[in-house]
Amino acid sequence: MKKLISIFILCFFPLIAFAQVRSKVCIVRPNYSEKVIQLITDFIPRLEKLGVEDPEQYVEDFLTKGISGSGFVYVAPDGKNYIITNRHVISDAATSTVIFEDEKNKTQKSISGMKILAADAALDLAILEFPEDEQPFTSGFDFYTGDINDGDTVYTAGFPGLMGKPVWQFGTGIITNSSVEADEMINSELSSLIQHSAQIDGGNSGGPLMIKSKDGDYKVVGINTWKITNRQDTNFAIPASTVIKFIDSVLSGKNDSAEDSFSVITKKATKLHKSLNKYNVTFEELVDYISIDYVEVEGKKIFDKVINRCSTDNRKTMNTILEKYSPIESVRYAIGWYIFNEFHKDEFVSDPSKKSSVKEDKLPQLNPPEQIEGTDYWNTRLLNGYTKKVLVVTWAYINGGWEIITVKNKSGSKADYQTGQRSNASKKNTIEIPEGKETKIGNIVLYIPFNIQIAYGKIFASNLNIKYYFTNTADINIKLTNYLSANIAADLIEENVYIYHISNKTSKNKIRSVTPYAGIQFQLPFVMEKTIFMPYLTLQGGAEFSNFSNLQTDFIIRAKLGSRFYLLQKNKVGLFIDTNFFMKTNITDTSKNDFSTNEMAINLSAGIAF
Repeated sequence: MKKLISIFILCFFPLIAFAQVRSKVCIVRPNYSEKVIQLITDFIPRLEKLGVEDPEQYVEDFLTKGISGSGFVYVAPDGKNYIITNRHVISDAATSTVIFEDEKNKTQKSISGMKILAADAALDLAILEFPEDEQPFTSGFDFYTGDINDGDTVYTAGFPGLMGKPVWQFGTGIITNSSVEADEMINSELSSLIQHSAQIDGGNSGGPLMIKSKDGDYKVVGINTWKITNRQDTNFAIPASTVIKFIDSVLSGKNDSAEDSFSVITKKATKLHKSLNKYNVTFEELVDYISIDYVEVEGKKIFDKVINRCSTDNRKTMNTILEKYSPIESVRYAIGWYIFNEFHKDEFVSDPSKKSSVKEDKLPQLNPPEQIEGTDYWNTRLLNGYTKKVLVVTWAYINGGWEIITVKNKSGSKADYQTGQRSNASKKNTIEIPEGKETKIGNIVLYIPFNIQIAYGKIFASNLNIKYYFTNTADINIKLTNYLSANIAADLIEENVYIYHISNKTSKNKIRSVTPYAGIQFQLPFVMEKTIFMPYLTLQGGAEFSNFSNLQTDFIIRAKLGSRFYLLQKNKVGLFIDTNFFMKTNITDTSKNDFSTNEMAINLSAGIAF
């Protein structure tokens, strides 16, 4: 992502403007839970692999100086101090820290442990509560409740990012549209927006949009929230009337969400359901549905699984977000890919972007959300209109918004949630690939999860004297790499083996033969969701022992060309079938018998791998 930095010479503002405004506008930083901190710390090895110069410092900087927004002081009639900001600034936080600067930018005062008193995702508003022993303000900003008109002068204040850190910025502009309805940003039934041209940048979110009253005071007319990047000076603020209503509902004890739970979940689930069944949907569209709880409970496990299965382009996107922006968002992208893949994996194998389409008028009806007994969680069931597969999506109210906390197949037990405790998504019978242990050719994954493979089967052999017979074989493979295994094997010809001649003559031979082999196997294991197909070439050398009453030894070399097809079971144990064709040559000059001559053979085996 290119960052364009422009430096302007701004108009002069009287110092009183800075003194009055700056002392009551703050930096807002999220403080993460211990689980999220551990999750982020666990990415240090991957950051090092991506070439980050000092991954430990990167993590430290992200946790202490990373994502931030702005906020402003509000003092309630009872004297209690609060910070008003956007919900998206603190949506991943357990608590928050606010930082105030003096007007000369020489000192900072930091207040940590700010509780999230209330938040509302529909309005993108949040209220932070100061600790009981920290009530530093006797007055805060007042709200402007008069009329506003297009062309009115307005002012912005906040701490957008500059050179990697939040820097104070005071801007001016005009109202370009006093009442905009933009459902893409906020439900127009809940609130309109104020469009203005005063300067805002990333980090201004949650800061005040102000108007100068007749008495010279700066009063809040809105909260800066959005900026359109492909248009000049097109910025949007949530109007003061909406903010006042939200604050009053919280402080009065009602703490009502702008919409009731059932309605919000129904709308979100319906939108998600339609999106997943559309032809051109991408997994990136699922990211905003995923909660910080989902990230901290299952995120790292899902990320490690997804990063080794997704396409090169998707992996590059996740790695770029991890390295340049946020480990949390990178995990959200991985979870989005995982949900997308679970919903559509029966439609494709290697490329989740190629999915079947279901026309909207033929979409299956979405069942109403169901509250899980004894909990505050709700379930919705999303049906794939093409494969009829069902995913159970569980929602929870987190920091003012209904978000996904886990996704399970329909076979997942609802009883998992009866105690109010969330469990991990049910394990699928798929191949788990440790990071860095596989190779990809395009979208094809090459990986074998088994260290030891044991097989037993039958050989149908024919020698150059046009004689053919059946015998037993067993072999053990020990994995060295994904592409190389050590091999030991043994062929056993039992007593009373019948030798069949091409002339239809049959003779009974009482000679027994044992041939142990050792060799090396070259293999290409292709991962196909729940199975592996592995062609291979094995080169072996061995000694054939026969005529035990008058022991005879012959030295043998053989080459096997074959394939294995694995049926994966639980706990990394698999069953497989093996077919191969081999050629065997006797390299000694000792007398030959029916079992030591040059041969061609077909082998069919079955076995277990672990």
